[in-house]
Amino acid sequence: MIESSSAASSSASTAPVGEVRTAVDRFSDMFICQLAAADPYFALDIGLGLELDEPRFRDYSPAGEDDFTNWMSGLKVELQLIQSDDAYDEFTRAEILATIERQQVLHDRGLHLKDLNVIDSPLQRIYESLSFMPSRSDVDRERAFALLRRVPEALAGYRASLEEGVRSGRLVGRRQVVAAAKQCKELSNPAGFFRDFATSMRHPDRGMDETAVARAEAAYGEFDTFLRTELAPKSADIESCGRDEHALHIDHFVGARVDVDDSYSWALDELSRVSDEMVRAARVIRPGGTLAEVFATLRADSEQRLSRVEDVREWVSHVAETVAKGLRGREFGEQLRHDTLEVVLAPVSGTGIYYLPPQAEEDLGKLVWSAGEDGLLDVAKWRDLTTVVHEGIPGHHVQMVQGTLPGRHRNLWRSKVPGGSGYVEGWALYAESIVEGVGLFSDPAYRLGYLNSQRLRLARVVLDIGIHSRIDHPDGGAWSRARAEVFLRENVVMSDALQAYEIDRYFGWPGQASSYKLGERFWWDTRTAFLRARDDASPIAFHEHVLSLGGGRLDNVRRALDLESSNDAKFAG
Repeated sequence: MIESSSAASSSASTAPVGEVRTAVDRFSDMFICQLAAADPYFALDIGLGLELDEPRFRDYSPAGEDDFTNWMSGLKVELQLIQSDDAYDEFTRAEILATIERQQVLHDRGLHLKDLNVIDSPLQRIYESLSFMPSRSDVDRERAFALLRRVPEALAGYRASLEEGVRSGRLVGRRQVVAAAKQCKELSNPAGFFRDFATSMRHPDRGMDETAVARAEAAYGEFDTFLRTELAPKSADIESCGRDEHALHIDHFVGARVDVDDSYSWALDELSRVSDEMVRAARVIRPGGTLAEVFATLRADSEQRLSRVEDVREWVSHVAETVAKGLRGREFGEQLRHDTLEVVLAPVSGTGIYYLPPQAEEDLGKLVWSAGEDGLLDVAKWRDLTTVVHEGIPGHHVQMVQGTLPGRHRNLWRSKVPGGSGYVEGWALYAESIVEGVGLFSDPAYRLGYLNSQRLRLARVVLDIGIHSRIDHPDGGAWSRARAEVFLRENVVMSDALQAYEIDRYFGWPGQASSYKLGERFWWDTRTAFLRARDDASPIAFHEHVLSLGGGRLDNVRRALDLESSNDAKFAG
């Protein structure tokens, strides 16, 4: 049963949003607060925080998922009876309805019963919820330990759903099970994540809850055993989800209907074009040298490498300042007022680089960097500059802090929920290409790194669609894991460990990998259409308009901009 609470509901009055003035705004804030009470990962991921004194993880058991879906279905009926007052209401309404309807479809198809992968499943959401917890006050720390005590309970419910999936024939791919078990083993380490978390939350005068730490570690250790000895033997050999299920996932992640056959052909053509451009760029660095030789030269260049966290922090700060200076007044206005980033280490290895938005106005956005077992980072400036832009400025960081900007008519949904992967990741790739326009990648080594990153995103479209919609390999015949590994190795320069992680990700997370490049196409198409439609249009005005909406499906953004272009008064306020 999903219950509201006075504590959760009070969040609407303290969140940094404009005055609530419509029935849709009030519904949005109620929905967000109740959802935050039911799912702390959602609350913390969007920076809302937890207001419950006894927070619980979302109930991932079969009965819990039934209750969650039934609650959402009831709210859908209620929202459909509410009239929109303006175009912002229409946008909010469309976004909430899309969220509810996806939950209904996932539940009806029983896909929650096989929800396990290496990057975004309940296995990760449980421990990552803890890593999001603030520690500014005694109350924050007490809530953090209260949630830590719930780890065994949350994993038990999740295990019940995976067991029900086996009984009902909804099987996880075996490779995903094995890779997830490895993550559980890391998390069960007595000197690992949970102890580090508890140490960071410890009150200097009270110590920490050693029992809660030990039980959380033991729970993940038991889950490791369950995955290896019970789930893996009953899991599926075939990792492709098939065209029907893939259509559901790619529509969600891109945020619009996708013609997978056309997108597959387009990505192959673009991949060929970018690869040719990389060869030309490499010849500037080393005339007569092959692409492989140039990459070897860059990898061997000690001036390009950073391994200490302090050095990476200094470099990231310099990049952020340089980019902000180049774009301010040209592409962006007030959206670049947050131009400082913090660099922190990831709780487990093998997760690459990702962004965490501020949890409060006074916080900094964070670049979370995965270190090796020796605690050192593997940063190559020529390779990773484009990723810093993607995750930072003007990428995820600029897009996700817009809810904290003053003077916006924003309900909690539009100010806090970042939008789908096509909106968020497509924006970040779009941001990389904007920065290319102001000369950040003018250095040949940095340009080669940028092109290599673009080649990766195009290869992801080919792999995701080819594997899961089961379109033939460019050389004919079906895709396999072995063919995917060869294709990625031929088209992307990365370490063996990162390649293994990427392949697990593509097979275990259908639709998501395509959303980056397909989302970028949307942003550039929309920008072009916007600038053509208005005599007084500018890139700054375009960014002001789209970021004022808040995150959402790309097709809803398009509809909102069409409404706006025909009646500016609808977006006044």
